[in-house]
Amino acid sequence: MGPRDRPHLTPQRPPPPTAVTHLKSESRFALAGGLALLALAFLLAGAGIGLVETAENAAVAALAPAQVRGSAFGVLAATQGFGQLVASASAGLLWTAVSPTLAFGYLALFALLAIAGVGAVAIHQGGDS
Repeated sequence: MGPRDRPHLTPQRPPPPTAVTHLKSESRFALAGGLALLALAFLLAGAGIGLVETAENAAVAALAPAQVRGSAFGVLAATQGFGQLVASASAGLLWTAVSPTLAFGYLALFALLAIAGVGAVAIHQGGDS
């Protein structure tokens, strides 16, 4: 019995603002020229993280079979932690070695790649229906 057999548990695609919010916030970090714009970037980054993590947790809860759901959440948490470590270390090195603008530009690029990846998956899944 898959998620399609349980329509009330079928995960919805995350709303587009999730990755887009990340992209907007990282772009504002890269271009920040004043304290107000920097504060706005931090607010958008927090909102983006909240939206993305909520969608990820909902997807795991809906898609993972009950007998492995705990392990699925563990894999999600490990993946998130590793990704945060690599992203923070890379951005920190770019910040220190080159400039803060390049560091946040790098993060904005990966947010854009995430948007493209979600879009490609959505298009592919739409063709399967």
